[in-house]
Amino acid sequence: MDFLRVTTNLRSVSGGYTGASTTGTVYFNYGELLLGLIGNCATNQGSYVVKGITVYTKCRTGYFDARCLATTCYGTLYNSSSVCSGNGACSAYNTCTCKSGYNNTLCTDYYCYGIQSNVTGVCGNGTCVAPNKCNCTTGYTGTTCSNWYCNTVLNNSTSVCSGNGYCVAPQQCLCKKNYYGTNCQTLSYFCGAYFYNQGGVCNGNGNCTDTDTCSCKTGYYGQYCDMYNCYGIVKNSTSVCSGRGRCTGPSMCECDYNYFGPSCQYLMNLNCVKGYSGADCATKVTDVASQLPCYGSDLARYSGEANGIGCT
Repeated sequence: MDFLRVTTNLRSVSGGYTGASTTGTVYFNYGELLLGLIGNCATNQGSYVVKGITVYTKCRTGYFDARCLATTCYGTLYNSSSVCSGNGACSAYNTCTCKSGYNNTLCTDYYCYGIQSNVTGVCGNGTCVAPNKCNCTTGYTGTTCSNWYCNTVLNNSTSVCSGNGYCVAPQQCLCKKNYYGTNCQTLSYFCGAYFYNQGGVCNGNGNCTDTDTCSCKTGYYGQYCDMYNCYGIVKNSTSVCSGRGRCTGPSMCECDYNYFGPSCQYLMNLNCVKGYSGADCATKVTDVASQLPCYGSDLARYSGEANGIGCT
């Protein structure tokens, strides 16, 4: 323990120490008479006169100045604005009393919303600068810097990027398939060589619903709705329409000359009685008589024939 050294002609001193009037040295413990009279005593080289006693003092470790009131906290003067990292008070030598929200010996530790300030991503798109205070990077907002905008619409809104994309960063839309533009406002895709809403797309037999994807009308199929059948036989088969005509649409045969019927299965013979046809007039045709073909000058010849099988 450090002591105060008193060198003088000693007299009776109030507070508990007495002595004959003589020259000598008396030691006072800290906290006793002199400490009460002159505060946190003294300096390495200073002196005080207390009731006629000349006092030479030595400060406790870590304290200095004439009254031993000055000290430091980890190398910074107790009354400096930067002491205790600016987040507390130097209340004793190397002892910081931290402000609310700060902790550790130098008051450098704090948290933002339950996460320590120096943890990566504590504020998402910003920096934790004080307890529960995030300083957001330009373009970001919110208590934890977790929100931003695309074209004035909040990133988590259902209408952001025109509802056709995702706002992945401030003013940056990531568009869904087939959508384009800074706000994903433009729909653009093709089916084959045709723009999605152009005439002739999907061969006029369907709707272009996605890139190279057609939704075909009934009876049509294929990637671009260019295929169909005539009575179960694909349109480009050599046997379609009985091999005697062309399949021009779903179950629509255009028969060659002298043939008729839904699939061109009948041979026309004007020598046959009404309701029959074929080379031997053995084929009954009453169910298809109205579908007889008519070509040019044959129209007059076939109309009104005695057998009753005419063009319509």
